[in-house]
This record gives sequence, C-alpha cells and structure tokens, in this order.
Amino acid sequence: MNLIRNEQVLLKLNISIAHVFQVTVEVVWSDGKPVPEAKVVIRNKNGQILNTDVTEKNGIFITSLAEGSYAVEVSHKDLSENANRTITGETTISFTFNASLRRYILTVEVTGDNAVPVNGALVVVESDGDVISSSQTNGGIVTFNLKDGVYNVVVTLNSEQEEKVVVLDRDTLLSMPFQKGVPPELSMSVLVLLGAIITACFGAWCIQKRRQKGLQF
Repeated sequence: MNLIRNEQVLLKLNISIAHVFQVTVEVVWSDGKPVPEAKVVIRNKNGQILNTDVTEKNGIFITSLAEGSYAVEVSHKDLSENANRTITGETTISFTFNASLRRYILTVEVTGDNAVPVNGALVVVESDGDVISSSQTNGGIVTFNLKDGVYNVVVTLNSEQEEKVVVLDRDTLLSMPFQKGVPPELSMSVLVLLGAIITACFGAWCIQKRRQKGLQF
C-alpha cells in the first residue's frame, strides 16, 4: 500500500521597508543672508555620490533620503564645508560661511561706437574715496574680485571719463559705453547754419510766390 504524505512548506521572507525622509540643506552667511547657488553634494557611507545640486535663492536645497548615514558637502566659490549625518527622520542640515569672506565678481564692460569693445581703457574702483583696485580692459572687459559693498567705478578712455556707482551684492556686469557725441560748440554752429538755410529758403519761396502774382518790390 502506497502512502502519500502531503507536506506543507512554509517560506518566511524577511522584507525590510526603507523609510524615506525629507532632508533640507540650508546654507547661510554668518550675518544671516542666504547663500544662493551653493553646490550641494551628498554621498552615502561608501563615498558614492547620490545627489548633487545647488541651493535656491533662499539658500535652501531639499531632497529625500532613505534612513542611513551620509556625508554632505557644500561649496560656494572657494569656500566649502562638510558634515556627516545619520538620517532617522526629517532633518535640516545647516551650514554657515563667514560673511567677512563673502566676495563677488564685478565685470566692467567698456564699449565704443556701435558697441565695439574697447581695449586699454583704465578702470578704477573706489570705495569711500579710496582706490580699491584698477586695471585696463582687454577685449573690452576687466574683472574684479571684491567684497560686497558700494563702489564707484571710474573709466578713463583717452581724455574722456565715465563713472557709475554700483551696489555689489551678487556677481555683477556693469556696462560703460563711450560714444563719440557732437561737441556742444559744433552743435550750436550746425543749428545756426541750419536756421540760416531755412530762412533763405523761405525768403526765396516768398519772392517766387509774389512774382507769380505780379507783385513788384
């Protein structure tokens, strides 16, 4: 007699559910101002890059990470900071840069007639009456690496000068056009000549009209 035995096999599966949390990276200056466009790099515990992006205008970058350990690095121009964090819930990671190290690029563009770039123009940057830096244009462009603040920019080309005040609170392009205008004395001469021509033409027209009517002078 053949006996058939039914065997029940029970499989146990260990399924772990990864919890994902919102992570906010905040980058500010020591005076409280946000740092926009700071580069953010997030790596896992093995050093693999998981995410890279930049902060918004408010100095904040938001992402989602699974529970675990991470290395977060932020950089802005030549400044950088890093931190290791273990994520177990919604987390905000804050970084602060020294505001005294905050610098921006001021680009001065000097052009002549028809917006043609001008070489060799002398550009002087002043602050509170003191000369901070100076240089000459190359290809119509010269750049300065300056602290944030208010500056007076003076451009000298041949015997002409132009100046502008700029509030530097971000990387800034300042256009300084030099266009050859008509000298005031020449403008007056042209106006006088034009007036004489108009008067003469009008007189000739009047004479012609009277002759046509048979009038005698």
